[in-house]
Amino acid sequence: MHPKRNLKELWEPEQGLEDPVLQHALFYLHGDIEVPLSNCDGDRFLDLCKKLNIQPIVYEKLKAGSKGSFVNEPWFTHLRLESLKIAGACAYRQQTLARVVGSMQQAGMKPILLKGPALGNTVYPRVHWRTSHDIDLLIDPEDWDSANECLTQLGYQSAPCLNWGYLSFEKCYSASENYPESPLIELHLRLNNRPLLCVFSYQELLEKAVQISIENEAVWIPDKVDHFIYLCVHRAGHFPQDRRFAWLLDLFYLGQSFSVTDWQKLVELAIDKEVATILKVCLEDVNRVLKFGAPEKVMFDLQKQVASGRETSAGYLEQRYSKAHDLVNRWLEIPTAKAKFSYLWRWIFPPNSYMAASFQSKHTLLRHGERIVKGVRKYFGAA
Repeated sequence: MHPKRNLKELWEPEQGLEDPVLQHALFYLHGDIEVPLSNCDGDRFLDLCKKLNIQPIVYEKLKAGSKGSFVNEPWFTHLRLESLKIAGACAYRQQTLARVVGSMQQAGMKPILLKGPALGNTVYPRVHWRTSHDIDLLIDPEDWDSANECLTQLGYQSAPCLNWGYLSFEKCYSASENYPESPLIELHLRLNNRPLLCVFSYQELLEKAVQISIENEAVWIPDKVDHFIYLCVHRAGHFPQDRRFAWLLDLFYLGQSFSVTDWQKLVELAIDKEVATILKVCLEDVNRVLKFGAPEKVMFDLQKQVASGRETSAGYLEQRYSKAHDLVNRWLEIPTAKAKFSYLWRWIFPPNSYMAASFQSKHTLLRHGERIVKGVRKYFGAA
């Protein structure tokens, strides 16, 4: 029997959307500053803004419209300092992004920038309003070795990963200097680790991709309709308790930039890719939390497709089982029996290089003991 799990999304407070402090945060996010925040709620308000990653948005909205009424509040001072810190980290991330992408492009690659940094530079009113600790790049699978070599030359390194090439098709690289503000580089071989959620190949995205300028470097990003579908599918592929508020904000700002034609393309592509159910639920969530609704015809057409019952990807919206169950399902998704056995062998008898890099104990048996304890905690929720 699986342990009872909290199905609230990662960012949701215990009282859910009815939480009064959350309501204040959402009011301020939309620029509605007429409702004052009591001093006793100040610390909790700051904590919640941090959890939602909306400190810069709320600070600048309040600063622009408060006429000084918040300036002397302690929580406002802390909010200001948090926002300035995020803006500085964002500037450093922009420089890092331009340096990494520029180096890859000089080596003949065309990486596609995904998610937060791509959206921050396009649909968010200010680039630092979209907080992010990593840079997600999708590359041509044929360029994997070249990309890995390029990052190594730039001083990045990645930890050994047992799941690589079996359950995981992305690698995380960290800067060797390991400064707190140094962003991680997430290199993606494909858009999603789950085969049914890989709605676009690298070539499909590149065909409609557009270029933007970041720190005077030309950077490829997905077409906004393709990007919207990917963001919905990415969100659905995570357990409810792993989802982040920033992903709803991404859909909110990206949806606001859509024309009538964009919405029509979105529906057509969602039906073609058989992810209309996922899109419908994501749009409903954005409307429920942020009061942004898609056109009625869009929701009607998506609902019509949902009623057809032809979409297997809809099952990802109902993940209510444990992570251990999820691990088994992901193993079953490995395409061949040979690959399944190869991964199982690697998982039971991991390479020494992985064990040495991942666990502190020097003795082999103690390392395996650490690994078992860590696995039980991760997949079965043990204390």
